Amino acid sequence: MAPYQTVIHAKAAGESFTQRQRVTRILSSLGQSYPDVSVTLNHQDNWQLLIATILSAQQTDQQVNRITPNLFTQFPSPQALGEAPVDEIEHYLRKLGLFRV
Repeated sequence: MAPYQTVIHAKAAGESFTQRQRVTRILSSLGQSYPDVSVTLNHQDNWQLLIATILSAQQTDQQVNRITPNLFTQFPSPQALGEAPVDEIEHYLRKLGLFRV
């Protein structure tokens, strides 16, 4: 049984964990099972990674990496992006083919 499966099945065996303990054990097990995982999306924080990940569902990571530097410069925070007019955001996303010109 893989390490993460042991953690998941421990509760069924009668061990009791708080949610935080369970998450910590799962993340630790995943880290041991997959130690060399890297993210190809360019990002500086979790917010940028979230946006890049959402965009990469529609295009390749390479294409997303081409537009996100300008996108994140123009909209450096979730608040800035949320307050921006949609047509300004579309300007950056058109380069991914997500909006018609």
